[in-house]
Amino acid sequence: MSVAKEISFTFIQALRDVVSDFHNNRTNPLFTLLKNKSGEIKEADYKPISDLVNDLNESIEALPDVQNIREDIKSTIQDAVGLTYSLAYCVDLDVTCNCTKTNVKKL
Repeated sequence: MSVAKEISFTFIQALRDVVSDFHNNRTNPLFTLLKNKSGEIKEADYKPISDLVNDLNESIEALPDVQNIREDIKSTIQDAVGLTYSLAYCVDLDVTCNCTKTNVKKL
């Protein structure tokens, strides 16, 4: 039995390309499909889910470990540039936009 005869290397290359596409949001066909379909969701159907996500984000942000990290980042920025030139920033989660993205926003 020959591996080359049993396995299509074109298939393996195509599978690798698909996996690569799914890692990139610009070329991810599933992301594109979901983005296009999301415009068809009624606000009344979407709002309860959005509210739950926001509540979960606030719960996560209230965790002591997250608060400690927030304060450490704030003090590091203040130590680096001083109070006069530092901007007030907080770190929060923005799961509604991108579940892997940590959002930094101005206080």
